[in-house]
Amino acid sequence: KALSVQVDSTGLPAWRDVVEPHDDVARGTFELAQFAADLRQVHQGVAGPEYGDPVEFFGRTYLTRGLRYLLEQAVKRLTGTGGEPVLDLMTTFGGGKTHSLLAVYHAASGMPAEKLSGMREILDGLGIAELPTAVKRAVLVGNDLSVLGSQKADGTVVNTLWGELAHQLGGAEGYQMLARYDEQSVPPTTTDLAALLSKYGPCIVLIDEWVAYLRQLWSLEKATPAGTFDAHMT
Repeated sequence: KALSVQVDSTGLPAWRDVVEPHDDVARGTFELAQFAADLRQVHQGVAGPEYGDPVEFFGRTYLTRGLRYLLEQAVKRLTGTGGEPVLDLMTTFGGGKTHSLLAVYHAASGMPAEKLSGMREILDGLGIAELPTAVKRAVLVGNDLSVLGSQKADGTVVNTLWGELAHQLGGAEGYQMLARYDEQSVPPTTTDLAALLSKYGPCIVLIDEWVAYLRQLWSLEKATPAGTFDAHMT
């Protein structure tokens, strides 16, 4: 049998008397575009402060149990006290994957924990005094990377995700560590990849919009004559 429960709301205060909305909401000046998290824009320094500024971001973010776990793992890994080396975020569309990636990105920004709402409690729970201040951050956003490659400001030509990763972590010098693989469009060995991460660690590698990059590979395969695609796909 269905259980019907009547809730007596008599005497309950109005929500607007309990929760104070942000100024832009109260003034009616907010824009829906502000609520679309974009990791690419943040990494390039062109995002609005609600996403691009670490203090603003954490001030507007409620640390759910899942987000706290993610930050705990990242902090432990970056400080050499444990933590999972690889974390796969599995949520539905609109489930907060990009927002979670941004939280890790800003936690590794070198900003003191006291300025990031909720981070001091996380550190105290882990027994860690401070957030690391010198973390390399690489951001790979699938719909902002081309399978045809790109040329960087220093003249370096990057052909693959591996080359992009190496260049973001170590510039032209870092790229040279994986150059022979990138030039042939083949994946590096585990040994060489580990050497790159060790040289430029501690570091975080954030990957978003993975399917968008795979879609490019599929399109390239359809447009490439038979027998010439294997190296790109590897």
